[in-house]
Amino acid sequence: MKIVGVKLFHYVLPFKIPVIIQERKIQGREGFLLELKDSDGICAYGEIAPLVGRSKETLKTILQEMKGVRNFLLQTQLPTHFGSLEGKLQKLFQPCRPSWDVQFGLEMALLNMRAHQKKIPLFATFSETEKTFLPLNGLVLDTSSMKEIDSLIHQGYQTLKIKVRAQNLKQEIKNILAIQRAYGEEVILRLDANQSLTFDQAIELGKTIGPAIEYIEEPFADIERIPEFYEETLIPVALDEALGQYEISKIQSISGVEVLVVKPSTLGGLEASWQLAQQARGRGLHVVISSSFESGVGLLTLGHFALGVSRTTAAGLDTLKYFEKDLLKKTLTIMHGNLDLHSTVHTEDLNFDLLEEVQL
Repeated sequence: MKIVGVKLFHYVLPFKIPVIIQERKIQGREGFLLELKDSDGICAYGEIAPLVGRSKETLKTILQEMKGVRNFLLQTQLPTHFGSLEGKLQKLFQPCRPSWDVQFGLEMALLNMRAHQKKIPLFATFSETEKTFLPLNGLVLDTSSMKEIDSLIHQGYQTLKIKVRAQNLKQEIKNILAIQRAYGEEVILRLDANQSLTFDQAIELGKTIGPAIEYIEEPFADIERIPEFYEETLIPVALDEALGQYEISKIQSISGVEVLVVKPSTLGGLEASWQLAQQARGRGLHVVISSSFESGVGLLTLGHFALGVSRTTAAGLDTLKYFEKDLLKKTLTIMHGNLDLHSTVHTEDLNFDLLEEVQL
């Protein structure tokens, strides 16, 4: 495969309401959309959007990095067989030593290009599943949003992920208990504290709400105390922020950790995340694919990826509803809590009014 064109577009997508990420109030997402063109004129796209509080990179460092990556892409004959996610793209870009954000965008673009070339859905390049709909967990940012929860359930969501904050914890607990009473038999509940609780607060929360939830994600920062938390509450724990810090063997050894929440843009790309998911499942851990508030371009790719990892596990991709606008002209189709994955991103699908080309 020969790449003959490399373009980079800058975008800013404001949120409808501020979103708290890593205890920081974020007003929107800013990043780059990468366009690659092959010698047959086929274009494909990847998203590069460092997440404040999680990424080591900035837009400035990524722009500088992409200048070297562009030259590498234009001068290199790329392999044609890399859809199995076995590590060929990681090896290919080793000379560039790309950051995790850039690796994610490069892999996204090249895998989508391969799907376009073969005229098949993206998930079919690395999975044999015939399913084209992916279940999602409905995301709720405020435990008091009973109206929003009721709407999600009526839309057909069977799993909800609810953010929990340390501030005013007693009221948070009351709200969760009210949700359990109202909808406990209708929906699976996941909680996410983003390491915001102290250990004692997490114990108070867990003992009060009981084990009738699927899991709690990162209740506190010290993973060494997870076994003690699990013994006290019987609530399984999911890891997200800690994944980049520990080997899978260490994670498996921690009693109470049953789920890995895998965000490919923060873990070195799609290939690295695929390999992590396979290792985790081989060790008896469950895997949930989740987003880092990417645009619709990134979310659609992550949906295809999640379908390949597990076609029945509800993925954490219900974030697009918090954006005022999107890079895709048509919003992604979600029916009865399931993301429609019949489509992939083509040039005509993009809203170029929101994209500004930058010079490489």
